[in-house]
Amino acid sequence: MSEGTTGMHVPVIKVSGDAATRGRQYGEQARERIERSVDLYLPAFEARGLDWPRVRELARRFADRMADFDPGLVTEIEAIAAGAGLETEHVVALNARTELLFWQDDGCTGVAVLPEVSANEHTLLAQNWDWRPGCSETVVLLDARPDTGPGFRTFVEAGLLARSGVNDVGIGITGNFLQSNEDFGGNGVPIPLIRRRILTSPSLADALGEVVRAPRAFSSNHLIAHAPGEAIDCESAPSDVFFLHPTDGLLVHSNHFLSPVALGRLRDTGIARFPDTLYRHRRLERLLRRNAPAITVDHVKDALRDHYGLPSSICRHPAPRPDGTVIATVASVVMDLHTRQISLSTGCPCENDYVEHRAEEVNDAQ
Repeated sequence: MSEGTTGMHVPVIKVSGDAATRGRQYGEQARERIERSVDLYLPAFEARGLDWPRVRELARRFADRMADFDPGLVTEIEAIAAGAGLETEHVVALNARTELLFWQDDGCTGVAVLPEVSANEHTLLAQNWDWRPGCSETVVLLDARPDTGPGFRTFVEAGLLARSGVNDVGIGITGNFLQSNEDFGGNGVPIPLIRRRILTSPSLADALGEVVRAPRAFSSNHLIAHAPGEAIDCESAPSDVFFLHPTDGLLVHSNHFLSPVALGRLRDTGIARFPDTLYRHRRLERLLRRNAPAITVDHVKDALRDHYGLPSSICRHPAPRPDGTVIATVASVVMDLHTRQISLSTGCPCENDYVEHRAEEVNDAQ
């Protein structure tokens, strides 16, 4: 791992074994950052009218749904909490932050670059993650070696199960905020659990199946790619999932529904929150398209530093929003799904270097 000249160090948390063992290792190693996550979100819950007794009550309900969905993930969450010296409900609440904050979620711009337009003929997957600036002090790179299934690495807020990442068979994922008129907080599972199931999938078909089968309380976008050269975007709503495919080697998504089928069935209510989404995805595609068919990792990094529409740009700078919140690019990630190398920049990538995290062992993509 080579250090950049600026930017915040991202701890690498290495865990292995069964769910309970991995969870305890995660909690112990990331304890300080998990505590920071809790300290960051408890006031946010309070601002939504949820004091800690109410959050604890709701977290227990979520835990019951999560146990029905995947008992092993609940075991892991319980162990994370024990390792960090927290209540289980603290870690459940972190993983259910989208559902608890109810429509207050992160904005992102992501892209998959397929081999036919990349300079080294590798599949690249990248994203700027826009959220509360304080979250840059809570992130970790979780390197997990489960006792069954593929290992994976995920860039995530400490205490959460998954966000963006890649597994040992070259399945990668990034996620984006979406919002629709179907988002009423029904009996679904928190989004990080779905992302974790995607990351532990042995094939693209299995990963897509996880999105389709999961009970979903809120809309969300999952951009999934596979090292041999496939990418599919999954725009998920509580009632259905809608799919988008690459155009001439690129697949780009921001924070609004693009599927014509989706737009014929539901109403996109997220554009009012992030109207800049309407130009971010097109602009990112144009910036990269000019370098096709020889797009490099550096081209992707440069595109993610774009400032058109500043502060509401692909590289988003801190500025108050109409609802009183402040959102900025918390981190930027670029993944080579062939080599499993992850390039991370904390904060705005125009101001902070990317740090290269190389996989110690790379398996052949399936």
